Amino acid sequence: MSNTPPTKVQTNTTDWDVQAKNNRAPADSQVLKQGDTFAIFDRLGEIGGTGESEQGVYHLGTRFLSNWELLINEKRPLLLNSTMKEDNSSFVVQMTTPDLPQTDHVLPQGTLHVFRSMLLDGGTFYEHLRLKNYSRSPIELKIEYRFAADFRDIFEVRGEHRSRRGELHDAEIRESAVKLAYCGLDEQKREVNIAFDGDVDAIEPRRCVLHVQLGGGDETTLHATAECRTENQGT
Repeated sequence: MSNTPPTKVQTNTTDWDVQAKNNRAPADSQVLKQGDTFAIFDRLGEIGGTGESEQGVYHLGTRFLSNWELLINEKRPLLLNSTMKEDNSSFVVQMTTPDLPQTDHVLPQGTLHVFRSMLLDGGTFYEHLRLKNYSRSPIELKIEYRFAADFRDIFEVRGEHRSRRGELHDAEIRESAVKLAYCGLDEQKREVNIAFDGDVDAIEPRRCVLHVQLGGGDETTLHATAECRTENQGT
């Protein structure tokens, strides 16, 4: 077996290497709002999966998404900047990636530009993910979304104890979508339908993996949605 270290492909984005920050997001929160729906993210557009924070996508007072995280080749992207529109209607995050091992080389930090655009509309969360390859070589990417739904109401999230809770249903998995559902003590059924486009490699109750190939200089856009619904109330 050769001990020769993998070579790095040529890239024209060394300025991103300087701008890229540590992959742990700043603590300040970003809030999207639309009608009866709001969402709280960190500055990378992430919803942490610990359950200890108030981050999440909320609809009609219930948290429908308690985890929403993006990994690229099993690594977290590095923040460049993020911008919330003044009326809190859309949130844009620009990122790059750390060094990413490929089959026979390493894709250097700053080669891939990652653009996330998020908004809420009619009880649905939308994410557009644009990926741009600034190298001259083709690259292969494993795009992984991790997600969860705890269906806790806002008072529980803020620390109020409930002696009883409703019933979480088993996840329903389709070719490129997952439905997570919960029946509360109020006999209302709440569900979130999470769907992805693109080349889906694997889909499970708490994650979806997509395969992306980009030629030198190419870009592509993926889409993800999380539709929040409450039975007998339309949305």
